[in-house]
Amino acid sequence: MSQDVRQYFNRRSRVFDELYGKGAEQIFNRIFRRPLYDRFRLTMEELTPCNGLNILDVGCGSGVYSVELAQKGARVVGVDFSEEMIALAKKRAYEAGIAERCEFVCEDFSSLPINQNFDASFAMGVFDYARDPELLLKNMKNVTAGKVLASFPAPTILRMPLRKIRYALRGCPVFFYTLSQLKKLYKNVGFTNTVYKKLGPGWYVVAKTSGVV
Repeated sequence: MSQDVRQYFNRRSRVFDELYGKGAEQIFNRIFRRPLYDRFRLTMEELTPCNGLNILDVGCGSGVYSVELAQKGARVVGVDFSEEMIALAKKRAYEAGIAERCEFVCEDFSSLPINQNFDASFAMGVFDYARDPELLLKNMKNVTAGKVLASFPAPTILRMPLRKIRYALRGCPVFFYTLSQLKKLYKNVGFTNTVYKKLGPGWYVVAKTSGVV
């Protein structure tokens, strides 16, 4: 991840966080940002039951997913390179009374040495900004002995150019993936058990490491 992306999320941390709070009640968000809420629901479905599991949240943001999973009994490590996002995540875990089941690390996961293994890992809304998606996905696979979940935006005629322009004006690059590009990416990383689900104008991918049924 670039410094431009880091600075962008430091600036916009509270805006993103509010999408899961009061923002979730707004009709505009429920219609035009529906994939945001659908991928949260899908992730909870894929990882539940999770009592006693060790789960890695890559690009954890303000800790919405991490705290929800910790409340369901998981132990979660959340990694994000935005200091502001990590501060919000720690605050959310503390207020929920499950801080002892959450560890939040302010680092770039692509270059972070991980010394533990996880039962599952996920990255939601992260590959949108990844300059080296293969390295990121490979690092997730290497530390996971179960499901690896991820979301990817797909190129569209209208929304893709508008989003590229909007984010470029804010100093933040954004990337899009066709289905063929995703299949090549997962093949290069070594996944053989992969399901691609359409999610709005994008994809939700459920991959399993070798030996997992």
